[in-house]
Amino acid sequence: MNRVRFAIPALRTVLVLAVSLITLIIIVTFISFNTRQFRQEALTHLHHYAATVTRDIASAVSDYIITENYASLQDTIFSFRRRAHILAITVAGPDGIVIADTRPERLGGHLDRIDRLRTGNEPQILGIDFNRWQVDNVQPIRIGDAVIGYCRVVLDISYIHDGIDTIQQKSLAFGVLVLLVLWALVIGFSLFITRPIEEMIKVAARVGRGDFEQQVEVKGVREIRLLAETFNLMTGAIREREARLRNILDSIPDAVFHADRNKRVLWANKTVRNRHGVSLGEPCYKVLWGRKTECESCCCQDALTSKQRVLTTCQISCGPEGSDLYLDIAAVPLSDSLGRSGGFVVIARDITEMVKADRERAELEAQLRHAQKMEAMGELSASIAHEFGNPLLGVRFLLRHLQDNADLAGEDQSLLAVGLDEVERMQALIRDLKSFYQPSSGQRIPTDIHHRIDNILLFHQNYFKIHRVTVEKRYADSLPEVMVVQDQITQVFINLLVNAVEAVPQEGGTVTITTACHGDTVSIAFHDTGVGISAKDQKKIFKPFFSTKPDVEGTGLGLSVSYGIVRSHGGDLRVSSSPGEGTTFTVILPLGDDTDPSSPA
Repeated sequence: MNRVRFAIPALRTVLVLAVSLITLIIIVTFISFNTRQFRQEALTHLHHYAATVTRDIASAVSDYIITENYASLQDTIFSFRRRAHILAITVAGPDGIVIADTRPERLGGHLDRIDRLRTGNEPQILGIDFNRWQVDNVQPIRIGDAVIGYCRVVLDISYIHDGIDTIQQKSLAFGVLVLLVLWALVIGFSLFITRPIEEMIKVAARVGRGDFEQQVEVKGVREIRLLAETFNLMTGAIREREARLRNILDSIPDAVFHADRNKRVLWANKTVRNRHGVSLGEPCYKVLWGRKTECESCCCQDALTSKQRVLTTCQISCGPEGSDLYLDIAAVPLSDSLGRSGGFVVIARDITEMVKADRERAELEAQLRHAQKMEAMGELSASIAHEFGNPLLGVRFLLRHLQDNADLAGEDQSLLAVGLDEVERMQALIRDLKSFYQPSSGQRIPTDIHHRIDNILLFHQNYFKIHRVTVEKRYADSLPEVMVVQDQITQVFINLLVNAVEAVPQEGGTVTITTACHGDTVSIAFHDTGVGISAKDQKKIFKPFFSTKPDVEGTGLGLSVSYGIVRSHGGDLRVSSSPGEGTTFTVILPLGDDTDPSSPA
């Protein structure tokens, strides 16, 4: 998910904007307060002035109204008209008809809004017109309680407007001056604060790029000094941790390096540096393999593509004097918090000595299997040679003698030839037993398991009769061929059959051979009706030299060797038994050849 990134203003800008906003609010409030205060005071003064003027005029014209001396009345109001701030004077009779006015065109008119006047002798303001900056003030003219007329005075209050403008201009000028002074103070203060912070930001950026030797100069006010000291402590802790991690990685005997998405090495531990002489920025296939081009099957690319850890084993010729090295390699992809690729880490472990030890152990196991095969087949071969070999020689000699000396008809000669062929076939089968004495070639070929078992059963017919054992075959229909080393699998089957026969009581019993196909594997189960194996002995049944036979019969290597053969084929050998209920050994083999054909079986 993409994140919307907003521009964050600098501290200096934030301070300037904040001070400007606060100053602006203060200036506006100050101007508004002064304006209102001035207007209130001016209106109060105006009210007193208007009342005084109106009262004076009313007193001066009352006699003229009574005597109806309108000419003198008109002269009197004109004399008052010359006073400051008076725009017009109107005198009306008790009925509101204008009898004198400084504006002659209004004579004979009607004085409006006199019906709004309150009772009393005090002048009253009928209205204030701030559009024309005028005030109407009316004074009733009384003789005793009787109203003989009205006096209206219109005053000019534009001087109040001028005063307000003057106050606003002066306040604004003062506010701008204060704002400029505050700006200068804020900028100076912000520089004093932000310069050390900006320096720390630059140092932090260099630390982020891996330069952990950077330090911030400790200066300024206490808080800035404390921040700088804390920052230096932090970088020191990072430096120590980085050194500790590098020491740990350098102490690892495995080769460890980090590369980017383009497979250029960004960092390598001491093992890689000492073994390959790494130069940072070189491609990993050159660092690890000494190649000039990319690998055909690259585990690093697989890790980047799949975004999962990839494990593999490789053989390279970069050891001492060009010897082969075997490496277990783990390629692990890296990503940041946003899921973007950060390259990969490779961990390569030298398993050359382990491979050599495995090969030596495999050779030793092969020798042990061969010795066990010799032992197992020695007994069977002696029995077969005794039971079949000598009689067959006699039969062959007699048939050959009859063929050479007897005068037989053509049909009898054909039957005699067939008999000789069958004898020679049986002798060839006996000769095939010699293959059990030869070391295995290790070559795996498609093998019909049923046919292989049938041949073994044919060889062991008399052996089963001697031990009073009946063999039952429960073969699966259309069992697919399996890739195996034939003589090794034959040895496994013989070992399991011999063990099954020997487990049957002396009075006889049954050995059941069951085959089945399970997807990509086949199973061959050998079940006997013997006494069974205890749970304790089942845990040790596949260990070398362990035997359940009395009087230490045999070597105890048969099942151990058989287990090794089956495992080398990528399969498994399992045992299931309960005392008194017989034993089942199950061989599980994969249909394909998923194991290294060169590994000893």
